[in-house]
Amino acid sequence: MNGRSLSSIIGNADVLAHLAAQAARLMRLQAAFEACVPVALAESARVANIKSGKVVILAENGASALKLKQLATTLQLRFSSVFPEVTEIEVRVQVGAAAMKTAIFRVREPKLSAAAQAGLSEQTACEIETLADTLPKNSPLKGSLERLLARSTRRGKGSV
Repeated sequence: MNGRSLSSIIGNADVLAHLAAQAARLMRLQAAFEACVPVALAESARVANIKSGKVVILAENGASALKLKQLATTLQLRFSSVFPEVTEIEVRVQVGAAAMKTAIFRVREPKLSAAAQAGLSEQTACEIETLADTLPKNSPLKGSLERLLARSTRRGKGSV
């Protein structure tokens, strides 16, 4: 959209009528979309636009997009019953801001289980050390156990 001010758009009844008609079309298409796909799929995708007979659907992830592409024929039949001019369906992946934020949070701050946060008891650490000592020097398991001991915190002797 070009740099028109809100007041000039509101003052132009033709522009508002066009926007209202487009919004009504999209709402009807969204309702048809939700009626014809599983609930989980409807929650991860939405109808974004209709222009020149092409309906654009935005999916939150690749899996949803793939399933929508598999359902494209069914969707086109459903949409054409609402709008006969629908001739094509385009599915795009557009990850939502909330999903991106959650993914970034998970990568940066992994959550440890309560057991992992508690650390090893002194008895457990000694048993792992004894086991590691019995293994051959170049054993991958021995290396893993030694790294575990080096990274872990140890609790007092009375803990299990």
